[in-house]
Amino acid sequence: MVLKTKDFVAAGWQKPSLNTKVEEEKIKKTRRLIMLVFFLLINTVSAVLYFKPKLVNWKGEILKPVTYQIISSRNDADNLQLQETLGFKPGLDNPQELKDSLETLLTDLTGIYGVYLVIIETGQEIGLNENEVYTAASVIKVPVMVNFYQEVEAGNFDEDEVYTLKRADIQNYGTGVLRYQAPGSTYTLAKLAELSGKKSDNTAAWILQSKIGTRKIQERLTDLDMDKTSLKENTTTPKQMGDYFILLFKNKLVSQDSKEKIFSFLTNTDFEDRIPAGVPDGTRVAHKIGNEIQTYNDCGIVFNSSPYLLCILSKEVKETEALEVLPKISKLVWSFVTANN
Repeated sequence: MVLKTKDFVAAGWQKPSLNTKVEEEKIKKTRRLIMLVFFLLINTVSAVLYFKPKLVNWKGEILKPVTYQIISSRNDADNLQLQETLGFKPGLDNPQELKDSLETLLTDLTGIYGVYLVIIETGQEIGLNENEVYTAASVIKVPVMVNFYQEVEAGNFDEDEVYTLKRADIQNYGTGVLRYQAPGSTYTLAKLAELSGKKSDNTAAWILQSKIGTRKIQERLTDLDMDKTSLKENTTTPKQMGDYFILLFKNKLVSQDSKEKIFSFLTNTDFEDRIPAGVPDGTRVAHKIGNEIQTYNDCGIVFNSSPYLLCILSKEVKETEALEVLPKISKLVWSFVTANN
């Protein structure tokens, strides 16, 4: 059976009028408008919170923006990352906790590590085997560079003096670029000092040491009570070399100008895989590394908001362990200094 319109009318149904359709369309438009306004309002509020523009009251006065405390802080994230890096939760609240954490970090590693930390502004010292004697390796080049500038300031040398490389000067071992240069090549003395730092060039440092005189350098170290630091034996302690860096930092060894030149030679070197690897990118570190068989060292000044000296020496260690743990020591120390100063 086919139902017709009159049958629906009889049942109470009526065909929608034109006015009803218009009303429904108005309702739909109103709903869409409300949704659009709501969407724009949400985005406007989000933009205000994100960009934090300057707000003014009815008088035109700038209102201080409202700040909110973030429960999960960056420090929490940093501490978690540090814990993951070290493999344990370190103590950062006081010097003894830091020392205990260093001992935990070095537990079960082959050889002996010495660590010496000084927060320069306060003079606070924290050490682990800091008076033990170690092979200095190329860290011993720092006194050579300092003595060169002491001689320059005394008027005995000229930075711009040109030196001609001799075959007898070339040290055919270790690091550097001069060992590959032909005898007769020329360099200023300042360039030799730069190569001694940036490239840890053995030949460059040897030339400067020879010109100054090993005995004179050693006498100056002895005058500073550095009795365990020897150029001949190539030895030092974390504390003695660390204290030497602090004297340099405080302009007690050379002038400000000479110090800045030395520090520039010790910054952004060819060897940034130890102390610099444990601090945030962009942090300045003026440091000197040293390598010998079973010896991996690094000593220098970290220019934190509170600058500090960190000297790490080692002996009888495994290369793979040492190159892994030195950046961890640096990261641990950075976290301690940042948390307490």
